[in-house]
Amino acid sequence: MKENDEMLYTKLDNYSEIFGLFTMFKSKLRNLKVILSNIDDIRERENSIINNWESSIKDINEKIDFIDEKIKPE
Repeated sequence: MKENDEMLYTKLDNYSEIFGLFTMFKSKLRNLKVILSNIDDIRERENSIINNWESSIKDINEKIDFIDEKIKPE
């Protein structure tokens, strides 16, 4: 019976190690989710800034076209 007890303790040791690794894996996965969420937030802010720039450029182009039409010699 001693031999079976040793196997049981060995399996429990392996279980503890595996459980520890599993817990670490879950923690890292939660961290990755937070990082991805932060990246998405940054991407949304960047897209908003780029859209504002595009809108400003469009407005400037329209004004330049208007002025260009007004100052063209007839």
